[in-house]
Amino acid sequence: MPRTLQSAQEIRAEVSRLIHDHRDVRATGAVIEVPLPTPQRADGTGLNWWMTGFGNAFGFQEVIGSAVATVGKRWNLLEE
Repeated sequence: MPRTLQSAQEIRAEVSRLIHDHRDVRATGAVIEVPLPTPQRADGTGLNWWMTGFGNAFGFQEVIGSAVATVGKRWNLLEE
């Protein structure tokens, strides 16, 4: 299934939603700072963006990785 193109703000919003909807994040009340995705040359799977520099992420790396992977399977970055 081809990825749909989305803006950096839409990708950040969806990754943030998935992170903050996770039961472990909700249970602790943590607020994870989610950066904008940065463009990169498409990798072997076709993904053309990546995210680094999450704030307040300690202990939530797996949740964050899962959210980024989920969105990365569906959306590519619309280069503006």
